[in-house]
Amino acid sequence: MINKILEFDNIFITGIFGSGKTYLARFAKPPTHTYISFDDNYSYETQDLTRIYRLMNGQFIMDALPLTATGIDDRLKVYYAKHNCCTVLLKCDIDIWLERLKSKRWYDGSKIQEYKKNYDEFYNNDVKNNIESFDNVFMYDSGKENIMNVEGGCYWV
Repeated sequence: MINKILEFDNIFITGIFGSGKTYLARFAKPPTHTYISFDDNYSYETQDLTRIYRLMNGQFIMDALPLTATGIDDRLKVYYAKHNCCTVLLKCDIDIWLERLKSKRWYDGSKIQEYKKNYDEFYNNDVKNNIESFDNVFMYDSGKENIMNVEGGCYWV
C-alpha cells in the first residue's frame, strides 16, 4: 500500500479520530515530502482552513483531509483537480477501533454509544457524501494490511 501512495505528490490520510492517521502519515512519509500535522495547524474554534491551505505547497503528506463543517469546499476541489493527489481513508473494525480509543488520554468509557454513533456517521455519511467523490482514493483497513483501488473510484477490502 505504501509504495502505491508514494507515487503521488500530495497525500491526504483521513479517517475517524483514533483510526491511525497521524501514525500512518509519519510512517509513510517519504524523504521528499513534508509532513503537515492538521491538528497542529488548524483552529477547531474558528474552523478556518486558511493556514492549512498555505502549507499545502510542494510535496506533502497530511494526516487529514481538510474539510469544512459542511464537507468539501471549492478550494479543496480545485486543489485536488490541479495536483497529483491521493487520499488514503483508514478504517478498521469498530471493536478494534474502540479498543484503540482506550489508550487516548481523552477517552471516556461512559461515551461508548457516542463513539459508536460517530463511527457510523463518519463511515456511512461523511465518506459517502465527501470522500468517495475524489479520484485516487485508497481504502485501507488499519486493522489489517490490505488496500484496493479501482480506477475512478475505490472500494473496501
